[in-house]
Amino acid sequence: MVSDSDEVYFEECHIDHLSKAYKFEVGDEVIFHFKGFNFDAILVGIADKADHRGMKYAISFKNENGDLVNMFAMERELFYKKQADELVAGDRFWNEEGKKCEVIFVSYDYMVEKVDYYCRVVSVGATEGMTVIASPDEIKEIEH
Repeated sequence: MVSDSDEVYFEECHIDHLSKAYKFEVGDEVIFHFKGFNFDAILVGIADKADHRGMKYAISFKNENGDLVNMFAMERELFYKKQADELVAGDRFWNEEGKKCEVIFVSYDYMVEKVDYYCRVVSVGATEGMTVIASPDEIKEIEH
């Protein structure tokens, strides 16, 4: 909508007052995808500049043997780990019954502050293609 006034307001900002914006922040829980495996990791540091291989993010995770591993990772190897109440249309998860579901619509009730997911069952079986309603507490695992 255009106002009756033709005035445009612009505030000048000096570069020294700005800070860098990163895709991830220190402390974020992420999925580290490495050589075909996915590891739950925690972001413990961010370098100001990536090295010659593109490594910029310091992460900490437990490998398949349960050993704690600290290493650097590239941004393309990291994925934000969504929580059960942060899903959007297109996200997939496994419910308590072991069925793989795809979110097709998200409903939020502001009165009781509750999220519901309207989903299509995509796992092969008798219920494939059915529409179900799921709440975040019914989600067993989120596909990343």
